[in-house]
Amino acid sequence: MNTKALNSLADLILRAQGQDRTPMGIALAVDAAGRHMSPETAAELERLRAEVAELRAERHDTNEALSDAAEQLRANRDRLAELEALKPATIQTCRVCGAGYTYGKPCSTCEFRKRMAAEVAPLKGRSRLDASAAAAAQATHWRRLGVEDPHDSPLAHTYRVSRDLPPIGGATC
Repeated sequence: MNTKALNSLADLILRAQGQDRTPMGIALAVDAAGRHMSPETAAELERLRAEVAELRAERHDTNEALSDAAEQLRANRDRLAELEALKPATIQTCRVCGAGYTYGKPCSTCEFRKRMAAEVAPLKGRSRLDASAAAAAQATHWRRLGVEDPHDSPLAHTYRVSRDLPPIGGATC
């Protein structure tokens, strides 16, 4: 029961009675004020009012969600513009091996590993190198480094005791 509406209707009837109106005159005054309706119409009116309230609440939620989405789009647009303005550093980190390389060029560490794998692959079939091949490989290694093999040096000697040492037993020559 809506007491406010009933009080308003009672006030309308009281004013009509104060004007010495007949019951039909009072009914016409109620109808003119838009207060007369059937129970079905009143139920339909209440249902429509509830639906309007529900739609308004939904619109409010939709507007909030739309506003949040628009703010996120603006933030994404600004971040994208910021990232597009960045210039890459001249030294980059390789995503494969983690070494540093010059931007725009291949990673030298990865290239070295690929080359080594390609050169070592044919040798994997051999189980052992013979002695002469191993000695040749070691000599080539020393030559590449520019280091002289201490056993081939002019200062190398084959005797056991040095001439600079005194003789055994403390005797002098």
